[in-house]
Amino acid sequence: PRSLRSKAREIERAFVSLESKLQRVPTDEELADELNISLAELNNTLARLNYSCVLALDELWTSEQDENELRICETIVDYQSEDPYSALEVKEIRDVLRKAITYLTDREKEIITLYYFHGFTFGEIGEVLGLTESRISQIHTKIMLRLKGYLRSLMGDQD
Repeated sequence: PRSLRSKAREIERAFVSLESKLQRVPTDEELADELNISLAELNNTLARLNYSCVLALDELWTSEQDENELRICETIVDYQSEDPYSALEVKEIRDVLRKAITYLTDREKEIITLYYFHGFTFGEIGEVLGLTESRISQIHTKIMLRLKGYLRSLMGDQD
């Protein structure tokens, strides 16, 4: 409960304060006096704390730990968020493709747009552009070969 967590923080602060003042570990009596509670009340609270795991997740975000140690907050998976690595990879691929497409002619860009973004068939694209389906297929193949060559040159692959 919140009240128990609050008591735990009070005891922790009092303990640290007394330890700093006295330059030693305070006794239970000194701790009870500092908290203005009876020794029986302190022992009762400590017993209740012993049976509960008092852990504030917000402290895990800010606590200083060994850099090799995994914090609990780092193990919580957010299935609703996009994987940062995948998002970066998709962005980089889009950026490269966007740049590669700038090297295409206007007609080639139109074919790519109609085919990949509007779902037109080669026959439908041919009707729009006044070309045969087989000619659109040939142009598409040529576009793909040019884009592959461009992408391979970026990667340093000369196959």
